[in-house]
Amino acid sequence: MSSQLPYWMSYLPLANFILTWGIAGYVYWDRRRSDAKKRIIAIEERLKTSEDSIKSIAASIKTPPADPRWDGVEKRLLAIEAAVKNPGVCSNHGRMEDNDKHINARLDGIKAGVDKIDGRLEGINRMVDLLTQNELNGGK
Repeated sequence: MSSQLPYWMSYLPLANFILTWGIAGYVYWDRRRSDAKKRIIAIEERLKTSEDSIKSIAASIKTPPADPRWDGVEKRLLAIEAAVKNPGVCSNHGRMEDNDKHINARLDGIKAGVDKIDGRLEGINRMVDLLTQNELNGGK
């Protein structure tokens, strides 16, 4: 027997590695799929029992006796739901708008004062620059 192995035997560890990881991947994927399937079946069973219990509760509830207060309840409920979904303007809206106008007027006045101060500061800065330049030129 020769000491040299055939060339194809050098690929056996690579084939073993690929085959092992392939089987491990398949087992992992299959178990995840089967676990997910079991969870879905359990959820469906819980939903079915919940649905059955709700149906039995609904069947056991008696309808209220004919009472004139129950007439038009659906229409009133729909009106309330519409009012809740689309609220109108609040009762203080007019007062808030007046307050906003007052605040905006005050802010405009403050802005005018700040602009005036800003202009004066720019003039003072320019005057200081001119005085500095005059001093650098020797006071001429």
